[in-house]
Amino acid sequence: GIEALRRTWIRPALSITEVGQSALHHHGRHIPHQASCMVSVRTTPCQRHEDVVGCLRKHLKHEFDKRRSRNTLEIETVAVSDWWEAKTTSCMYRAARDAVAEAWGIDESAVLEVREGGTMPMLPVLEAELGCDAVQMALG
Repeated sequence: GIEALRRTWIRPALSITEVGQSALHHHGRHIPHQASCMVSVRTTPCQRHEDVVGCLRKHLKHEFDKRRSRNTLEIETVAVSDWWEAKTTSCMYRAARDAVAEAWGIDESAVLEVREGGTMPMLPVLEAELGCDAVQMALG
């Protein structure tokens, strides 16, 4: 329902996208001596990735330290990007919206605006490098 749409389109999200183990123990007969996971964080406009990464690191370290383990915890930031939000007043945006309405044979006011993909790293780079506004359209 609507709550699932809010989670997907509006709210920040954290997902574990990959869980792994040492390359030496893929056959499953031994307990691996190390494990890893990949965490993906979806931010929303006005969240700074430095703050989000800092809070996540602090939380993981706190939870790990509570266990008083002799094991070690290593946290590596693989990639980060700034949030992005389309400029809904730009001529590029209005043209894309009009084209969608025409293609679907609907009134322009009925075009659904979805705030998904806000952390796509290429959009702010494209805008900066090309000196123009960008528009992201879902085609799938």
